[in-house]
Amino acid sequence: TLKAEGATGEKPGTDQLTGPSAEVKAGITTISQARQDSTFIKMIKDAIIATNKDGTCCPSNAAKIQRFTILPQDFSVETSLISP
Repeated sequence: TLKAEGATGEKPGTDQLTGPSAEVKAGITTISQARQDSTFIKMIKDAIIATNKDGTCCPSNAAKIQRFTILPQDFSVETSLISP
């Protein structure tokens, strides 16, 4: 997921973007908007391609990122997606 306002690990936070994610593209202020925006998707794809080409990070094809998705909310204890 992208950095969500109020996300702590215990709580999932809001739909509002915060941190560097909030500065990627003017007018995109929520995770819901970012999930559909080509600028965000391209930025993530470019980072994945660069990481996959780095033999230190990905020493074999099995270590490469094959697919990704921007999740609608952070994993958190409150949503039972992670345990305390």
